[in-house]
Amino acid sequence: MRVWELRAGDVDNFAMIVPSPEDTDKFDVDGHRLHWLSPPVIEYADSRSRGKKKRPVADVATPGAGALVLSKRAHDALGPFLARFGQLLLVQTAGGGEFRHFYNVTNFVKCVNAERSEKDGTGALANEVFYDLNVPREPAVFKDPLTASEREELEALFRAYYLINHEDDDPCAPIDPVTYVAPDGDTGLHIAAQRGDLRAVELLVQAGLDVNRQGDMGYTALQYALTPAIVAFLLSQGARVDVINEFGKSPIGWNDR
Repeated sequence: MRVWELRAGDVDNFAMIVPSPEDTDKFDVDGHRLHWLSPPVIEYADSRSRGKKKRPVADVATPGAGALVLSKRAHDALGPFLARFGQLLLVQTAGGGEFRHFYNVTNFVKCVNAERSEKDGTGALANEVFYDLNVPREPAVFKDPLTASEREELEALFRAYYLINHEDDDPCAPIDPVTYVAPDGDTGLHIAAQRGDLRAVELLVQAGLDVNRQGDMGYTALQYALTPAIVAFLLSQGARVDVINEFGKSPIGWNDR
């Protein structure tokens, strides 16, 4: 298996691309197709502290995490291949002097092993370890849901839970919702289902959590599900109704409580 990472030009050697304030949210890459009524505006930012010599703009630049903007040369060389796995959308430089292409990846593949991947001090993935069997065998461009903007949304949802971090010296330190396991064995998916948080449940399943994993007292997320919407979603994702907990109850038997 060989995985290549498509990177933007180093900001130490190239000028940064900055979206105009009113267009910042248009550059989010969340796996969905984008529909712009007009091309958003970008600007080239350079540091005054580097002297009078301005840095060039890279052929592949980034306006934000997980987003890429391609020059005409990069578009001509890579466009036909990239278009098979996402959208190439026009963006305009301030003043209208140049058009470039924003690449929106819509091909998502669940292939990052979050538990084995290295993380930085904030808990974000720093060096991914992949599930070999899940990585596409043919040349492809893809993103894992763990590296998409949903990750920030998921972390924000879990911050509101005020969970204790049992793996850090500081019990108030941020947790990783994907790899978190409470001392009783419950995962983030169990907790989200029990709290009735459908959006968090959706994001955690998308991130690859096992819907049939048993936690505290042998419960699955389905047995914890607080709302009919969560029950329906978990069933649609392969949740089993015959898993028995320590009380001898299956999710069907437990729903009469």
